[in-house]
Amino acid sequence: MDSYKNTRNLDANFNIKTRKVDKDSINIRINFGKRDRFGVKDIFGLINRNKNLRGIDIGRITLTANYSEFSVKRNIANKVIINLEKDTFQGQNIEISISNEKPSYSHARKKKKRNNYKRRSGFRR
Repeated sequence: MDSYKNTRNLDANFNIKTRKVDKDSINIRINFGKRDRFGVKDIFGLINRNKNLRGIDIGRITLTANYSEFSVKRNIANKVIINLEKDTFQGQNIEISISNEKPSYSHARKKKKRNNYKRRSGFRR
């Protein structure tokens, strides 16, 4: 084993990066969701269409059936709200507000509940 002292380390060195919740980010809620055919591209479209917001960083995006949420830095949240509440999407006014939920990076999808069906054991005649 002494012959291996001066050789390089062959162990795999994985640097797994996980997203952590940014303390200075805040969720913003928009009144459009999947039922309105509102998606991630539309969020970026609304922001980039507005010259005052072009290029801001957007964090976690959550799309539900009735509303959508995305996180931005706290210091620009009011700027986003002021500029987007004047805007429209598909002819409807945007209702935008700060969400009460904390931004998180946990899994947004819930696991489907399986039936409590128990398989019968053995052979039945």
